[in-house]
Amino acid sequence: MKRLVAVVALAGIMLGCSGGGGSVADPVAAEPASSGPGTLGGDTSTSMRPAQESSVPDTTIASSTPPSIEMSETGVPGLDSEDSFCAAWSRFGGSWQVLLVGSTYLDEPERVTVWEVASASVIEESYVALIDHFPVELAAEADVVAEGYFGALRRRVAAARVALDEAGASPEAVERLGRAWLDALSRRDPSNPDLTLEVPDDLQQLVGRAVDRLRSRRVDFHLDPSLVIGVATPLTDAYLDTACPDQGALTGQEVGGS
Repeated sequence: MKRLVAVVALAGIMLGCSGGGGSVADPVAAEPASSGPGTLGGDTSTSMRPAQESSVPDTTIASSTPPSIEMSETGVPGLDSEDSFCAAWSRFGGSWQVLLVGSTYLDEPERVTVWEVASASVIEESYVALIDHFPVELAAEADVVAEGYFGALRRRVAAARVALDEAGASPEAVERLGRAWLDALSRRDPSNPDLTLEVPDDLQQLVGRAVDRLRSRRVDFHLDPSLVIGVATPLTDAYLDTACPDQGALTGQEVGGS
């Protein structure tokens, strides 16, 4: 089953295990969602509960593949797509992929947490847009996707928003951080796990306080069991692979040119 974690799984790294083969960090510190973790990418460590499969039929979606689109060498494709669902997917899925890859490959956990804080409003707004513009042909999977798939990242992001609020962030500050995140996504090099995020100077201390709060409550992004997905969404997977400008790149279809 393709998931955002596929970009890591294809490189031989399984979500739920540390880079050195150790166990997942304290799940209590991770504050997993009440619905419980499942499997993101199809693999779990022995310290996790097994995946819970969805009752959605394993069928395929009947849609034609759109004309090939030349992929830019930089930037997350589709951020400004005229298709509202696809634009939201690029922002949501692109953010998830960047956070997951950065957390997995970079030995700079605080840096990735800065990304989480900055991306919070973009991810929340994108989630709402995804649900509001969910394709009618995927209606059979709507609830499963909203709660079991997209909902996992939304719940993680809620902690970042709480951290920002506690740090004293104003709505304007949150919006400015969101714009900085979108700008970073537009310049992202897909071959590089790092990301150049330019946090405004006057927001540096605010972000630092939010990062400290978030890191005291959550494990690193790629070790968070609440992000493990255990639902089957074949219709949505097929739609994302064919209907949006990223052409499957954000679900791990294209990694390192493979």
